Amino acid sequence: MSVEQNILGYAAGDSCNRDGCDGVIHEHDKDGECSCHINPPCSYCTEPNAYCPKCGWDAKTEQDEYDKLQSEINKKNQSSFDKQNEEFQKRRYDFYKKYHGKLPVDKLEIRSEAHTHFTMKVFGVFPEGTENRESLLPKIRGTFGGRFDRFTNSSFEYTAYTD
Repeated sequence: MSVEQNILGYAAGDSCNRDGCDGVIHEHDKDGECSCHINPPCSYCTEPNAYCPKCGWDAKTEQDEYDKLQSEINKKNQSSFDKQNEEFQKRRYDFYKKYHGKLPVDKLEIRSEAHTHFTMKVFGVFPEGTENRESLLPKIRGTFGGRFDRFTNSSFEYTAYTD
């Protein structure tokens, strides 16, 4: 068995080679004309039109099945993403409730957000009186230092210089 016998055919004149088929790939006639000069690639050029008259394989059917499978996978991925995003938003919402004193704080929690092209805003909450500036700095200091914008006995806001 040669290597060519294992390669599936897709273009006109290729051997089909699907499940032992020895047919030759043909192409259906296309309607319309190429419009790649306006907006390439055009549907005329990308629409699959190959088929095997011997075994009944059709490129359009294969593409449709593939697109349907990808659509199902994308729906599952979107569902997973939506769940992760919902959990993230809940954690973020709970953090800011703690930050504004509307929920009790039981441990140190730190949250970083983009601020400018060379700084990050770092927000944090901790049980009342358990942290001080010196103990927090190693955990939040930016690459080039930073400054505390606000520090209370249970929360802080810090600008970290990152560039």
